[in-house]
Amino acid sequence: MVSLPAPLARKGTRVRTPAEAISAMIDKYSLNFPRASTGRPRTTGAVVLLTGSTGSLGSYILSDLLNSSRVSKVYAFNRASSDGPSSVRQRKSFEEKSLPTETLQSAKVVFLEGDANAALLGLQVEVYEKMHASVTHIIHNAWTLSFSRSLPSFEPNISATRRLIDFALTSKCGSGLKFVFTSSISVGQCWNVADGPYPEEVVSDPRTAVGANFRGYGEGKYVAEQILAKAADYGLDSTSLRIHQICGSRSDGAWAVTEWMPGLVKVSLALKCMPVTGGVVSFVPMDAVASVVEDVTFSDTSAPLALNVAHPRPVEWSTFMGNVASALARDGSEPLLLVPLREWVQKWETAALSIKKKGHEPAAVFALLGFFRGIADTVDSLKATGFDKHYEGAGLLLYATEKARSFSPALDKLSRLDYEDAQKWVAYWRKVGFI
Repeated sequence: MVSLPAPLARKGTRVRTPAEAISAMIDKYSLNFPRASTGRPRTTGAVVLLTGSTGSLGSYILSDLLNSSRVSKVYAFNRASSDGPSSVRQRKSFEEKSLPTETLQSAKVVFLEGDANAALLGLQVEVYEKMHASVTHIIHNAWTLSFSRSLPSFEPNISATRRLIDFALTSKCGSGLKFVFTSSISVGQCWNVADGPYPEEVVSDPRTAVGANFRGYGEGKYVAEQILAKAADYGLDSTSLRIHQICGSRSDGAWAVTEWMPGLVKVSLALKCMPVTGGVVSFVPMDAVASVVEDVTFSDTSAPLALNVAHPRPVEWSTFMGNVASALARDGSEPLLLVPLREWVQKWETAALSIKKKGHEPAAVFALLGFFRGIADTVDSLKATGFDKHYEGAGLLLYATEKARSFSPALDKLSRLDYEDAQKWVAYWRKVGFI
């Protein structure tokens, strides 16, 4: 993978490398941790603080929590938005994903709007103190999704993570509180494949997190993982779940149209062809990821500091794309040719140039062109060096999952993605008017 260019330095100072910038950010937010009290043991009536509940994954996690007999209360914590109160946004998200909206009327859920970077998380004193005295589990799922930003732009996310760590360590539950962070496989952008699949442990070398494809997103998640690992020395029981690319749910195929794969499908329809490359696909359905989060959060034994959430039964990239193309054709679309990834990118570049020459603004999905060009460059480089067999399709790393499977029955029993899944994704994209 190609590293980010180092930031410019002031005259007379040495340029800081990306890895040094990552280390500096870790150090900045790892100072003066409070030490957790022994705390009380977790009870069966879990009280969960869930951040980012209105997003795609957050909605599935919330739905599972509200349907769980192990949970007595859920604080659904989100930032305020001009799109309306979080309870209204939550209902809309549930409706879009065919999740049971009646559960949102449950007395188990409390919708909160605040700011994790503010004192008391931006909440009223009495609300904060009640949470502080009762929360037994934190699922930190709120994070800005962008593959084009640099590390500094993710500092608010990192700062919010540190504040939640302090909340956990100083809570009445103390060391009895479980903290689960939804991290990403992008933390290993520059892992040395000669060392095997990316391990289910904390990787201390920041250079492995530097990369061009996911930029500051992966670097920021890496920083958060490291801070959580350091907090373990002060009594925090945490697990970072490095989640692979999430695909549409198995229940109704809901796959957020803002993701890169739906964008690929939309562009492919315009180009009348779909890209294929070598390797496999280890995407995990959205509802399965939510189940993994629940399994790890409520595990009877404490999970490790880091686990990898990738599909344990991957399928060939060509099979995956072939299933999507077949589902599109059955749904009424013109049959799509399967072409090499580089050829597909070149066709897209030609189409984008034509649109610009006509004086029209490119469709929003064309903003993904640079992302896919980077993937094509990575795949070409891997093939040239003979390392392509050490990677998944699209140049993604291979990830160890043995530990995650031992803690999550949902992951361990997950069946392969197939044509039926592709049909559900296509039906969902049609339903929401994306294709």
